Amino acid sequence: DEFNEFFGTALSDEEFDTIGGLVINAFGQLPTRNQSIRLDQFEFKVIHADERRLTRLRVTTEATDPTG
Repeated sequence: DEFNEFFGTALSDEEFDTIGGLVINAFGQLPTRNQSIRLDQFEFKVIHADERRLTRLRVTTEATDPTG
């Protein structure tokens, strides 16, 4: 809910308590460092993960992506 409120989005939060949970589900497994995935207009890049969870993500949007 907080992510959606902050960014003015509507990413599904019914199944997941955290953005990390949403990202892990999108990958279908626990991603490793430097892997990235695009969900809607956001790109989520894994900065740090341990053996059970994502601990740091970098989130960019099309508006903030310097290559796009």
